[in-house]
Amino acid sequence: MRAYADEIDARAAALEDPAGWEAHEWAGWIREHAERTDPLNGPLRIEEVTSCCHKELQPHMPGWSTHGPYRH
Repeated sequence: MRAYADEIDARAAALEDPAGWEAHEWAGWIREHAERTDPLNGPLRIEEVTSCCHKELQPHMPGWSTHGPYRH
């Protein structure tokens, strides 16, 4: 999102007002949103998983078996 905002600012420099000003304002909002939603700006925590069945795990292991290091 921040790279997108940088690109907006770069292109906004070539625009005449009010479009250039509005583009810079939009880029600023994007940066603020990125700061608010960035998970690295908050406290990090470890999720505790107490149990997980093979059926729940399978979608996260494309092509691999949940019963061992085997490919399907």
